[in-house]
Amino acid sequence: MTSTPTVPSTTATSLPGAAEAARGKRRGRSLLASMHQRWPLTIGLLCVSILCLVTIGAPLLAPASPDIQNMSNALKPPSADHPFGTDEFGRDLLSRVLYGGRVTLLASTLSVLMAALIGCGVGLTAGYFGGWYDALVGRIVDILFSFPVILLGIAIVAIMGPGVVSVIVAIAIASLPNFARVSRAAIVPEKEREYVLAAHVVGASTWYIIGRTLLPNLIGPLMVLISLGFAYAVLYEASLSFLGLGARPPTPEWGVMLSTARDFIFQAPWYAFFPGLSIVLLVFSLNLVGDGLRDAIDPYRARR
Repeated sequence: MTSTPTVPSTTATSLPGAAEAARGKRRGRSLLASMHQRWPLTIGLLCVSILCLVTIGAPLLAPASPDIQNMSNALKPPSADHPFGTDEFGRDLLSRVLYGGRVTLLASTLSVLMAALIGCGVGLTAGYFGGWYDALVGRIVDILFSFPVILLGIAIVAIMGPGVVSVIVAIAIASLPNFARVSRAAIVPEKEREYVLAAHVVGASTWYIIGRTLLPNLIGPLMVLISLGFAYAVLYEASLSFLGLGARPPTPEWGVMLSTARDFIFQAPWYAFFPGLSIVLLVFSLNLVGDGLRDAIDPYRARR
C-alpha cells in the first residue's frame, strides 16, 4: 500500500502575513480618518514643517548669499533671477527671507523653551507646596501679567542692550506667567488624587512625585500652550526687531526687513510683502496646530 505524499499547507503560513497586512490597512485607514477629522492639526503641522525645513536648508535653497550687494539691481521686482525681487542694496530677497526665518525660529524656540521650563517648574512647585510660596509666586505672576510685552522688551533692552539675546529674554519673561499659571492650575486638583497619596505611602520623594507622577498629567495642556506660545513669540520677536530692539541691520530677519521696507512701501511693495507673508503663514500654521491639539486632547470641546 503506497502512501500519498502530503503537500504542505500554505494556508497556515500565509495567515499571519495576511492578518498583518489587514491590520496595516486598518491602521492606515484609521490614520487617514484621524487626519481628515483633525484637518487643522494636519495642515498646521505640514505648513510648520515645510517652513522649518526651508529655513534650516537656507544655505542649499537660497539662490544667492543674503549679504551680497549689487546696486545695479536695487529694488528690482520679482523675476526669474530674483523670485522675491531685491532690496535697496540689490540683495536677493528670497535669500534674505530664508535666512531671516532662521533667526526668527531660533529666537522664538529658545524663548518658549525657557518660559516653559522655568514657568512649569515654578507653577508645579507652587501648586504642590502651596502656602506662602504659592502666594508669593501668584503675586509675581500677576505683576508680570500687568506689563505689556513691548514695554517689557524696551525695559530689558535698556538694561541689556539691543540684540537677539535681549529679545529672547524679554519674550521668555513675558511668556513665563502663562506656563506658571496653567501648570499650577493643572496640579492643584491632581495632588489630592489617590495615586499621589499612594506614592507618599510607599515613600516616594517629593521631587519624584512632582517629576514622575504629576508632570505627565501636564503634557497635554503644555503642548497646546507651547504651540500657541510659539505663535505669540514669533509675533513678539518680529515686533521688537521691527522697533529696532532685536536683530540689527544688515542681519536678515523678518522684522528688520519689514522695518526697512517702510521707506519703499509704494516704490517696491514686494519688499514688505514677502517677509510679512512669511510671518502670517507661520503664525497661522502654529495657531492651527494649537487648535488641533486642543481638540485632540479635549474631544468633547470639538463637538460643542
